Amino acid sequence: MFLDILIEHLQEQHLWENSTFLLTSTNGFAFGEHGHFGTKPLRLFQEQTHLPLICVSPNNRHVGQHICTLTQSEVLLAELERWKQTAQNGRAEPAYEQASAKNVPTVVVDRLPGQPYLILENKEEVALRTEYWYLKQPKDDSKADQAELYLKPDDHWEANDVADRCPEQLALLQQFLGTVLLQGDKKVPLPQLITERLV
Repeated sequence: MFLDILIEHLQEQHLWENSTFLLTSTNGFAFGEHGHFGTKPLRLFQEQTHLPLICVSPNNRHVGQHICTLTQSEVLLAELERWKQTAQNGRAEPAYEQASAKNVPTVVVDRLPGQPYLILENKEEVALRTEYWYLKQPKDDSKADQAELYLKPDDHWEANDVADRCPEQLALLQQFLGTVLLQGDKKVPLPQLITERLV
């Protein structure tokens, strides 16, 4: 396996103990949860949009730690570039710890940059994911009544559509999504009602 060969090479060159190893993917893999198997067609459900990110840092720090943070690839890439710059400059920032006597900065993984919401798109659908809600709807405005709404994080696999039971939240999320897409600004603050957990 390629990973075995890579890890063995890094260990032989005495680089493994000073390396931060990241493993991720371009998309998830469906196992029939919503009637599809594999990676195509790409549908905006958890099994295909939730990507693994496995981080192995020097000296096995943070082993077994699980972080639930909303983030997207472009944010993660910017953070990796910041880590690289910090390592090259030889100084540690708050997002780092000093590793061993060699002063190698390592990632404190519970400080990965999070976002208050994510916007996901494919050719036919657009979705909005917040800490407590997941709205998925067709891009075609004439099919707005086909919007689906799921409670997060409780409904992990989007099995219980609550759009007909939460009309106020549905309307707010749709309005918010439309505003963000129209303005092209992903820094628009979320309305308070949709930042609260439904009890």
